[in-house]
Amino acid sequence: MTRLGTRALARLSSLGIRERLVLLVLAMLVPWIALFATTYANYARDRDRDSRARLNDLATQIGARVDAQVGTIEGILLAVAQTASSDTADIRANDAMLHRLKAELPLDVNNLGLWDVRGRNLGWSNADTAMARQMEVVAHRFFRDALASDTLTVGRPIESHGTKAWSLTMARRIRHGGALVGVVSVTSRLDSLARFLAVGGGSDDGIIITLVDDGGSVLARSGGPAIDIARQVMDPATVRGLRAAPVRSVPAATLDTRLGQQIAYHRVKRAPWVLFVRVAPDAKALVGEPEWRVLVLFGALGLGGALFLAGLVASRIADPLRKLTADAARLGAGDLSVRTNVKAPGEVGTLAATFNQMAATLQARTHALAASEERHRLAARATNDVIWDWDIRTSTVEWSEGAGSAFRTPSSGIGKAIEWWSEH
Repeated sequence: MTRLGTRALARLSSLGIRERLVLLVLAMLVPWIALFATTYANYARDRDRDSRARLNDLATQIGARVDAQVGTIEGILLAVAQTASSDTADIRANDAMLHRLKAELPLDVNNLGLWDVRGRNLGWSNADTAMARQMEVVAHRFFRDALASDTLTVGRPIESHGTKAWSLTMARRIRHGGALVGVVSVTSRLDSLARFLAVGGGSDDGIIITLVDDGGSVLARSGGPAIDIARQVMDPATVRGLRAAPVRSVPAATLDTRLGQQIAYHRVKRAPWVLFVRVAPDAKALVGEPEWRVLVLFGALGLGGALFLAGLVASRIADPLRKLTADAARLGAGDLSVRTNVKAPGEVGTLAATFNQMAATLQARTHALAASEERHRLAARATNDVIWDWDIRTSTVEWSEGAGSAFRTPSSGIGKAIEWWSEH
């Protein structure tokens, strides 16, 4: 860790002025970026909470409509149970009454039927009464459950062999004078439920609405990928657990992925059903966020603008200094004629002017020294005097050009050490 920190410091020390200024600006922006990230995290959490709240509200509204629809059917069954006769002599009167009643009901109602406790037909709303008289309903779930319960019972979805349409039968037992005398039933098409669910949401909104019975089978669906009616999407134990749960929460991982992404559910009160309302995986959030998008856009533009200005200011400061550095390197290499052309306000401009003044002074003094040395050399040659310069620190001697003639020794034979003079 220490080695890594040392490398980081070394790398930071090797950065130029421009890079350091950009890093300084970024360091100043870190608190704002952290604030922005925290604000967005809070916004995302609030958006998720609001989305779930809206899903719960939508599930409650649609569930209330389903309850109302089932309640209407239950009211019809109660009315029929009170007015119908359990006497086999009144079968024709029951047929006529049920036929008139069916004409007043929606077209999705297939039939109304009356049955005694042994499953024999006592009345039928359709014209083909002979078929009804031969029907055996003792083994049907709706009939058995209705005899055993004093509330509305619901059968399993049944597909018609002729029309391939799915229907569902609801039933309620009949009591006359406290005695159990039979069962009244109504059978309606399930596609009406799908149209009914589409009123509250649908694929256009990215909302998936699915109605599931107590066996985990689909009764109706609106939006999302198509699921066949009566297709089991969860086990009955899960449905029972959801209906018995004190809170409206369910782990999404335990449900079929075709039901959607975010989830809310509603327990239908009048039937053993569960209504699921979920968001499709590719759907937009329920809570609009145009103002947040504008804020993100302005934040990104602000960050980009800050980085651009940082780079611009760094260039305005670093470029003149880099030019001065290059000119100083040329001067140090011996080019005394170099002058910088940096024009900048403030300290950088003063530094550039001082550099030019120093270079001019150094060049003038160097030229003056060279001229003085040339005059001294010519004078020494004219007089044949021997001029020597002894450097005490290094014990070396520099001889003038006339030393060879005066000592009658070639110039190459004259030693550079002071000992040479002592020995000769």
